[in-house]
Amino acid sequence: MKLAAVDWDEGRHRWADIASQPFAPAMQTAFSYADASVSLDFAPSGATFAGRIAAQGLKPNFAYQIKLNGRPDHDPWANEQLGLAGRWWATQTRKSDGSLVTAWRSNDDEFHRWKALGFTDGATDVVFEGYLLLGFLIADPAGTAARDLTLDSSFHVLWKTLQREPHAEDSEPLHHTVVARAATGWYPVDLPDAPIAIYAEWEPGRARPGECALPPGHYATQLVLTEESFHEREPDRGSWATVMSAPDVAFTIVSAL
Repeated sequence: MKLAAVDWDEGRHRWADIASQPFAPAMQTAFSYADASVSLDFAPSGATFAGRIAAQGLKPNFAYQIKLNGRPDHDPWANEQLGLAGRWWATQTRKSDGSLVTAWRSNDDEFHRWKALGFTDGATDVVFEGYLLLGFLIADPAGTAARDLTLDSSFHVLWKTLQREPHAEDSEPLHHTVVARAATGWYPVDLPDAPIAIYAEWEPGRARPGECALPPGHYATQLVLTEESFHEREPDRGSWATVMSAPDVAFTIVSAL
């Protein structure tokens, strides 16, 4: 299954590598995710969601969150299971014209309150999208990456160890050496090699890493890649833009882990 480029959120794209070294300005117009090739292979059924993702043509020396997103309009049950195991994004719109009122990171209590109301207050509707960050990719200096996937953990966000030391509940750091050379076109000058270690922070209040298990049943979801921004606030450092999606990822959990 191939992932396609998407641009359906308001996240700003990141134009710096995982070492916070800026990319050449020309790449902001030269690069397109439509030119990337990302494939997903996964088992249609099993004790958990499992597979492998492989990519070429991504940004070099770059980190991507891998998430399963619910499809609340298509499979509300699966969407709910992902949200209760992971996180929630809520979007409120006016009934009269469908215009946006607000959107926010939500929680289980809000989800259950709105569910009891049929997700409407009469004047507005609210859609809760559940999603679960199950792992991450780090693209090498050529923009290639590959990783086996097993949904057994629920994570919050990615960090560099130089920003925040990993806690006992977080994932093991993944070590990467940033090799930045002007000849690639991505960097204005050659830069010294930079070792970086990245890990995923456990989602507080959810199952401990290695213990996350979705309930048995059929799941109609989508798998997405989101650029990691590392909470860096400079304009070119991004804000968690979702950039690629496999919109029809359907699988069956046949038993609990």
